[in-house]
Amino acid sequence: MTRSSTPRSSILDPLFGRQPPVELLLHPVTVTALAIMIVNDGWLRGAYPGWLPGKISDFAAVLAYPGLISALWGLGAMALDGLVAGSTRRSASGQPALRGVDYSLGPTVILGSAILTGAILAGINLWTPFRDGYLSLLRHLDVFGWFGPFHYTMDPSDLLGLVLLPVVWLVGRRLLARVPAGRLRAVHREATRYATRDAVRAAVDRGLADVRRALGRDPTSPQNATLDVVRDLMVEGALQEAALRNRPEPDVAFDPAQHYHRVLQALENHRNRGSNP
Repeated sequence: MTRSSTPRSSILDPLFGRQPPVELLLHPVTVTALAIMIVNDGWLRGAYPGWLPGKISDFAAVLAYPGLISALWGLGAMALDGLVAGSTRRSASGQPALRGVDYSLGPTVILGSAILTGAILAGINLWTPFRDGYLSLLRHLDVFGWFGPFHYTMDPSDLLGLVLLPVVWLVGRRLLARVPAGRLRAVHREATRYATRDAVRAAVDRGLADVRRALGRDPTSPQNATLDVVRDLMVEGALQEAALRNRPEPDVAFDPAQHYHRVLQALENHRNRGSNP
């Protein structure tokens, strides 16, 4: 029996789903900061005017904005991924590969969100045109008039809240260590570009490198051990996927749904080990 020259559609890729990359937005630190901003700006400032309510909002914004920014970026990238997912291309190795966008939370997104937060707060407190443009944007976004009117008094001392930015990085590292939403899908797509076990394993390791760094340097730690299980299952799944997509008939010995269930179990075990060391 001859093999088909047309790549098969993905079998495992759809199973990984499309989880929204909003972990940083939904983290208790971000949610608490957003709640403080809403209560403070909606009630406390009017009931008890003074310097303290203003400073409370400034410090809360430093913890809340990175979550909002990272979620907006991630959801936009996920929408772009939906436009190109499922198409195929040929890699340098000649293997058919899935096209897609890695929309998962990563160090660059976390750091970029923190830097952009700092730039916004610096701009609205130090540069009048930026402050005016920021308020204009808020007015246009508030289409129902629920949150206005918007006013902001420039005060360079508000930049003291930026001392909390390292907290955002620490929270982000903890989320990275748990393997962010959408990461395994991106890793699987990249790994299926290769045909040999060594190349696939290297691709999976690259995709999980920031997770390893977030876990720490001890390769014998319990969380590193559970991540090894996830990694090995991802390697096996990518090898099977690469073979199945050029095979006219699926290998009955490989059950994609069962394999995906094993990946989920390993991932859950990894995350539980991090919550309960």
